Amino acid sequence: MPTTRQWLGLAALCKEYGDIIHLRTPGKDFIVLGSAAAVSEVLEKRTANSSDRLIGPIVELSGSDWALGLLPYGQRWRDYRRALWQHFHPGAIVKYRPAQESFAPLFLKKLLDKPEGYMDHIRFVFSATLLKIVYGIDIDDDDLEIVRNIREAVEGISECFVPGKFIVDYIPILRYIPEWFPGAGFQKKCVIWRMKQEILKNVPFEQRNTSLCKSEYVMASCTTVVDQLLAGVTKRDELDDAPYWDELVKSIAAVVYEGERAIQSVATMQSTLLAMSLYPEVQQKAQAELDRVVGPGCLPNFADLDSLVYIRAIVKESIRWHTVTPLGIPHRTVEDDFFRGYFVPAGSVIIANSWACMRDPNVYKDPEEFCPDRFIRDGRLDPDVLDPATIIFGSGRRQSMLFLSVASTLHVFNISAPLDNDGNAIRIEPCMSDGALSYLEDCRCTVKLRSPEAAALVEREIAAMRYPPCS
Repeated sequence: MPTTRQWLGLAALCKEYGDIIHLRTPGKDFIVLGSAAAVSEVLEKRTANSSDRLIGPIVELSGSDWALGLLPYGQRWRDYRRALWQHFHPGAIVKYRPAQESFAPLFLKKLLDKPEGYMDHIRFVFSATLLKIVYGIDIDDDDLEIVRNIREAVEGISECFVPGKFIVDYIPILRYIPEWFPGAGFQKKCVIWRMKQEILKNVPFEQRNTSLCKSEYVMASCTTVVDQLLAGVTKRDELDDAPYWDELVKSIAAVVYEGERAIQSVATMQSTLLAMSLYPEVQQKAQAELDRVVGPGCLPNFADLDSLVYIRAIVKESIRWHTVTPLGIPHRTVEDDFFRGYFVPAGSVIIANSWACMRDPNVYKDPEEFCPDRFIRDGRLDPDVLDPATIIFGSGRRQSMLFLSVASTLHVFNISAPLDNDGNAIRIEPCMSDGALSYLEDCRCTVKLRSPEAAALVEREIAAMRYPPCS
């Protein structure tokens, strides 16, 4: 079992032995799926037997066992899924679009004032948008204690997603050794993680529908996810089990926030900017489409979604090119099963190597290249090309946020390579970090205005947001 950048080692094994392999480690059977076809057959067509989750000692010790991705299959899991579907199915997410659109000018203004801080600005726009949509909390700065604590909690959860990373998962009795015992460093980490998990679930919930802004910007209002969940709970007959439903609401809200922000959106946006600096011809085609469809006097919005085909293809290619969750979320079989003639024991851990699926040359020609055109045919998105979101646990709501961020950024700014002290361009080689959530280790680039008119457009949009609104 590879211990670092596991997706690479597992992909090499699948290349040698086939797209389904079995690994046995102390106390566990691992079934590795190395192709989109195998992932679909096991995780989509056999959901009754493959929807359980791997709940190891480290998950419980860290306090991460409330997260949907680590929740065992059962009634609580079904309640989670039902509530999420009610408020985030394709027809429901439209109501969050005004809130999403209202943060785009503020994001662009931050880029305009301090382009070198684009990494912080990316984190801000997704944090601010999701805090607004989920909790009704308004922020205008990402460097707030509530945001930092949430970020640290998410990082803790991400470490728990890596199967077999901690020795306690192989030798469960080690969960009882004290923190000071040699080799018990995981216990010290878990103490911090448990504290952060409680903050993630409780603090935003308690501060909902408040403003933490110092500036005077008017953001679009919306009915928050928490308000909708609480309204749904009060209509249930199970009110005698109120603590269960209150905890469920807190957990679902936290799942929506940390899942949207950490698993995909921030890292994918960062990789998109890097791709634009490495593939200037892609950026030029995107900006030509924006100029034609949107024009210089407006910012892109969701009304332009259907017409901005190339921008949507860039989002899909970004999700494919940099797989933020390279091994997905480990599943576990409930009962003994047979797959392609192979016996799969009950309790086997199923690992879907999403990274390998996205690098399959039989599915995506020249998979190492960033090529949005692979998703387009005759001026439309090609339905015959595998949508990366179906493998990487993406969704329409995540792609909609990315669409708006990518479109707005490219409409106003040019992205190019970073420069050294002598003004020479630096060639960045994409390299993914280790971990269940993988970020690009180096995604430096240069962000510059496309034109003075673009700066004036941003300033006009910002002026319209100030209170009282400008006439």
